[in-house]
Amino acid sequence: MGTFSETIVVSARDDGASAETVDALVDTGATFLWIPQEILQRAGIAPEFRRTVEFADGRTVERDGAYVRLTLRGESGIVPVLFGDAGTEACLGAIPLDIFSLGVDPVNKKLIKVVQPQKRAVFLYSPRRRR
Repeated sequence: MGTFSETIVVSARDDGASAETVDALVDTGATFLWIPQEILQRAGIAPEFRRTVEFADGRTVERDGAYVRLTLRGESGIVPVLFGDAGTEACLGAIPLDIFSLGVDPVNKKLIKVVQPQKRAVFLYSPRRRR
């Protein structure tokens, strides 16, 4: 498929005063948004939780995480992020892509809008008609 990057902006949820612009590798095999810890610290983002993740080589590690405001293609939303080691590459994984209703066009190496299927949810949560 090849790889490509997308420019994103991360900031604390409550204010965007210390926003950081990052080029993130788009990786549908990754679950979370992954940003090097020094970038998150510059943006004033502190750890809120820990997650255990497994890398492609089978190693498992615990990482600090937080919820951040992510701006991607002019749209903003709150997403979980994991604190990467210093000097690692930022990575845009499946959760933020799903939150923003984005998929990957592997031929043209770009993000595309996708329609999220909600048929079952509509059926389950629609008001029932009275007979």
